Amino acid sequence: MSDDPEVNPFVSPTIGYVEPLETEPPKKTGLDSFATANLVLGGLCLLCVGMTIVSHTLMHFQGNDSLIESNPAILLGFNSPLGFMVVNFLIYILPTSLFLLAGVGLKKRRPWGRILTLLIAAFLAITGAWCLVSVLSEAFSSDSTDMIANLIFGCIISALYLIYPMIALNILLQKKYAAEFIAQPQSSKG
Repeated sequence: MSDDPEVNPFVSPTIGYVEPLETEPPKKTGLDSFATANLVLGGLCLLCVGMTIVSHTLMHFQGNDSLIESNPAILLGFNSPLGFMVVNFLIYILPTSLFLLAGVGLKKRRPWGRILTLLIAAFLAITGAWCLVSVLSEAFSSDSTDMIANLIFGCIISALYLIYPMIALNILLQKKYAAEFIAQPQSSKG
């Protein structure tokens, strides 16, 4: 058998072969890792809030069928499942969804994602500092026997609040990562 298309009808004519450009896969940066951490943190928090709402609702109505039938307005009080869901939405779900939104903004290199992440970091830094100050003032003003345990626990919680802002500020304020959020002008071909 011949490789000539004029002799062998089952062989296709060859077209000039062009070597594909060797491109490296995009490298993972600290910014990508931090964006993924935002998404994971937001997802875990939403999962925890959802489970809390479901468990609270189930515990509230466990064995109280007659209570609901006799007083349907019980569903609307502050201590009701509906009131609990509203409070959870305002306190937990809304800020948690900001973590998810910030993670998406960081992944797509949008300036609003960077700004939102910096705002979350500032809020958590203020919360961590307030927690530390309140724990220290409480620890030194009380004569409690478990003062040391409360002090250690309060310092650990404060440190957990302060980890996110330190990482966020360390990554997002570096020039090489900040430059990724600046919109590049698109060249027009014409």
